[in-house]
Amino acid sequence: MFLNNLINKIKNNESGRNKTIPLCIENIILPEIIEKCSIDQISTLTRDLFSTYKSLGYSVKLEEDLNQKEWSMWEFSIILKFCKKDLELKTDETEKIFPKFIFDYGEEQLRVRFQNFLEIYEKKRGITATQLELQNDNYWTPIDMTCLFYYLSKYKEFK
Repeated sequence: MFLNNLINKIKNNESGRNKTIPLCIENIILPEIIEKCSIDQISTLTRDLFSTYKSLGYSVKLEEDLNQKEWSMWEFSIILKFCKKDLELKTDETEKIFPKFIFDYGEEQLRVRFQNFLEIYEKKRGITATQLELQNDNYWTPIDMTCLFYYLSKYKEFK
C-alpha cells in the first residue's frame, strides 16, 4: 500500500511537471522543407500569407463565423519559422486588419494561446512531410491565424 501511494505520487509529480514546462519556439522542429527555406524566403512567404489573411475580410466577421479549418500546416509552419527566427510582423491600422474580439485578448491570453499552438503543432506536424502533404493538411482556423498573426504583431512588445 505504501509503495503504491509513493508510485502514484511520483507519477502525479512527473505528469504535473510535464504539463507545466512550456515549449519554446526555438526548440520546435519544423518540417525539413521549411527548415531549408532562407530567412528572405520565409519573410516573403509570411508577408504574402498576411496579405492573403487581410484580403479575406476576417476583420468584419464574428468570432463564431471563423471556426472552419481553412489554413494548412504548410502556411502555419512558414509562420512558425518566421517567429522562430525572431522576425517581427509590422502592422498598421490593426483595427482594420483583425476582428474586434482579438483586442479583448491580453498579453497572457495570447501567450497561452501561442503555447497551445506549439503543443498542437508538436503533436501534429510531420518532419519529413512534403510541401504538398503540408498544403493538403488544413488544420488551422481563421481564429487560430488571427491569434497567431496578432501575436506576431505584438510579441516584441511582450519581451
